[in-house]
Amino acid sequence: MDDIIQPEDELRAKAEKTVEAKLGFKRHLTVYLVINAFLFAIWLITALVSGGGAWFPWFVFVLVGWGIGLTMHGYKVYYGEDEAKREKLVSEEMQRLREAQGDTGGEAKEEKPADDTAPPAAQD
Repeated sequence: MDDIIQPEDELRAKAEKTVEAKLGFKRHLTVYLVINAFLFAIWLITALVSGGGAWFPWFVFVLVGWGIGLTMHGYKVYYGEDEAKREKLVSEEMQRLREAQGDTGGEAKEEKPADDTAPPAAQD
């Protein structure tokens, strides 16, 4: 009886997975902000100490590159596909593959022998 997953347990597991994904994104965002603030501070201090000779904003490369990854992470967590969408896509792809093989049912299709009566292809 313990092996059977009850609907309430299944719902709780899904909720825990969603909450963990959101907390993971928030941790990622926090680290992004702290590290990029630190890099900005290094750049600013270096630029001020050098007398204005080091004003190239190199920290922007990290800010933008990491920001793209952070944006993709956030999109996946808050707007990404769920299991129902994934299952629908898998079912559609399986149906497409069956149709491409000429099989409309779930059983294996019997192979037809090759037709040896066709004329050979013309050679140039």
